[in-house]
Amino acid sequence: MTQGPYPKELDENILLDDNANPTYIAIGNVQNGWTTVQINSFKKLHNWTEKISKELDTAVIQIMGQTVSDVYYFLMYDKGTMRREIEIYHGDFDNLTDKGDKFSFEKSSLVPANEEDYKNLFDRDTLEQYCKEFAFDLFYDEPPEYYYILRNQKLGKTLNEYATLFKKTRPWWKFW
Repeated sequence: MTQGPYPKELDENILLDDNANPTYIAIGNVQNGWTTVQINSFKKLHNWTEKISKELDTAVIQIMGQTVSDVYYFLMYDKGTMRREIEIYHGDFDNLTDKGDKFSFEKSSLVPANEEDYKNLFDRDTLEQYCKEFAFDLFYDEPPEYYYILRNQKLGKTLNEYATLFKKTRPWWKFW
């Protein structure tokens, strides 16, 4: 683990295999008590989010978005219990993931009623709005001055050590 500015290597080494564990992790305290964790993988991190939220007795949110293919993902665990999971690919509305109880601020539907109905579209703007409902800005203007940077080919084996490091100082986490 090192400290420093945001690592350009993270963005340059995105793992396209959605089963690949992240090999770069950048942790930075950003805003309103949320700790931002940026990773270089598209893997759904159920195990990580569940474990961290349970051990730290807090909420953990994982967000992923791919604007080129229009795939968007939201996962939230709170104190070890999955509260909400949404995944939608705009080319295949029949195979969406919609698990857990809807939040009070959610739209009535995750998919458009027809081709002109954009108000029910779960997309990048929707993810941004969800984040605002939880008091953080997904596309913040002021990045942290420094990050804790983790780089390891087998990072998943040492996650507990890093979770413990932040246990007392950071009550909220999000992954994206």
